[in-house]
Amino acid sequence: MVNLDRRNSLGDFDPWKDRTSKKLTLGQAVARFIKSRDHCVSKTVQHYEVLARIIDESGQLNPPGLWIPHAEELGLMGAIDRRVVEMTFSSMGAADSIWGSVGAAINISGNSIGREMAEFIVATGDKRGIDRRSLIIEITETAANPELEEIRCFMKIVKRAGYNIAIDDFGSGNTSLRRLRELDIDIVKLDGSLVVPIDLAFLDSLIKLLHSLGLKVVAEFVENANLLRLLEGCGVDYVQGFYVGRPEPLTALAA
Repeated sequence: MVNLDRRNSLGDFDPWKDRTSKKLTLGQAVARFIKSRDHCVSKTVQHYEVLARIIDESGQLNPPGLWIPHAEELGLMGAIDRRVVEMTFSSMGAADSIWGSVGAAINISGNSIGREMAEFIVATGDKRGIDRRSLIIEITETAANPELEEIRCFMKIVKRAGYNIAIDDFGSGNTSLRRLRELDIDIVKLDGSLVVPIDLAFLDSLIKLLHSLGLKVVAEFVENANLLRLLEGCGVDYVQGFYVGRPEPLTALAA
């Protein structure tokens, strides 16, 4: 587990206003975890998705559902996203990098998306000498509205720089095929509700359609060998889930 540098505090906030009167300092409380993503054909890890977790005063890890709504309310998600980008790129660009040939996928909050964040990602990657082809920038389906200027600007800058873009939680919103074409993305991550319970006929047709648009497909919520086998039969490109690997501290890469 890698804690953020205490000298780089992003400010104090109380993530559970109705449960505690003490505040956490983001610079001290955000830890970086990774979740593996395997390639269905090669059976090897291709990317690690970078996860942010809050460590509370008792040392317990708290999932994002508990603190992200409050961070969004207080306007802190941009600072959190920047810190995660900085930490990931710094780790990948280090002379003694423990990432090897494995790439990274980083989630960017819908509240952060815009020209400023896109330029920050590109500038930070350049500073650290990152291979842009090994990076995936993920945004949720609900945030990926091509009719919004800040979304178009963000994606144009990131794509022009050579980064891959993924739509996360696909199937949880109302994205049309026309919108997928307009977004100029590379990867679609299927929402867990499309994977469990599995509807083979529907999923097979959906994946074929996404492939016809030139998109790679990631299936989440893969928790057993039987589901993995069924997804492989449908032509899924990548899988994530507890069967593939549970979230681990970044330091596990060096083990």
